[in-house]
Amino acid sequence: MIKYQPSNNKQNIYAIGLFLLTLLFSQINIPFISSGSLPDYLVAWSVGVMLLNNKQYGILTIFFAGLIADILIGQIIGQYAFTFILTYAILFFIQKMFAIQSYKQRTITGIILVIVALLTTNITSTTYQTNFHETSIVLKLITTIITFLVYQLIIYIKLKEN
Repeated sequence: MIKYQPSNNKQNIYAIGLFLLTLLFSQINIPFISSGSLPDYLVAWSVGVMLLNNKQYGILTIFFAGLIADILIGQIIGQYAFTFILTYAILFFIQKMFAIQSYKQRTITGIILVIVALLTTNITSTTYQTNFHETSIVLKLITTIITFLVYQLIIYIKLKEN
């Protein structure tokens, strides 16, 4: 049974700050990297926050974060909301089946969730893409996993301070 844990204001402010920073990063183009290979910062952020404490951040919070991201970025409305909900549901079932306790287990679970979220995002937006290259998908996967690992490290270090 999932027990409700009271909200930690520092944790909420930290998650919102990372969300705003993520929105900023998603609008910046990195030179020498094609636009199709840029990491999906929102997927990395959402998986990091879900692994942080998915009991506190419920499905409605994740859904509205996805809608806000869709509106601010200008993507297909509901694409990130659907991706975040699906990722949240998969994490819920993984946590019901396995006892995820250590940092390594969270990291592996996070990498699996990043792959699922990127597949969901690519499947829902495939009809709207004009250029579709397999190498850009692999590069995007690699850079998003690296971004997730950096986010998870930042979140882990910040929580160790508190």
